[in-house]
Amino acid sequence: VVSSIVKVEGAAGLYRGMTAAILREMSYSTLRFGLYEPIRDALDDRPETNAALFGEDMAGAVRIVKRMFAGCLAGGVASAIASPTDLIKIRCQKDTTIPIPSFMSYVKAIAAQPGGPIMPFYEGVSLTITRAVVLGATKMTVYNEVRSRLGSLDAAAARARLQYVRRHGACRHDDDVGLHQRKDAHDV
Repeated sequence: VVSSIVKVEGAAGLYRGMTAAILREMSYSTLRFGLYEPIRDALDDRPETNAALFGEDMAGAVRIVKRMFAGCLAGGVASAIASPTDLIKIRCQKDTTIPIPSFMSYVKAIAAQPGGPIMPFYEGVSLTITRAVVLGATKMTVYNEVRSRLGSLDAAAARARLQYVRRHGACRHDDDVGLHQRKDAHDV
């Protein structure tokens, strides 16, 4: 595939639609990540809240469901807003015209379609949102769960190091705390 693109379109063909792809990713991902945490926080997914409302047995499942809902909403809203950049990216990448038209020529062509200048940019928006809702639910929930688990591992490791220092007066890793002996009150 790569060699046929280079043979027909030249090396520039490999970068067809790159500007649109970068704009799409910057707008969509920034919005998705930027919206996720405020939505999640508004749903209050803290363990103590979930346990109080749904019981200890359901607290973990409720946390996951709330995070999935926040991911759905963040992904859907981000996709709806970034949909025009997605359409431009698709048009750029599927066009095989040589020489490669400019990014703005695609924008002008879409805006000139019936219903323009705004509505044509939202062609296929429902499918784009559907895909983003599913991906937002899974990606953002997994991201948040992994981040939480890694954070608790870091906290557990820090507690273990602190306990070791308290018991033995020194740390095993000189890059963490140093091989300094504990100073007792009478040494100070």
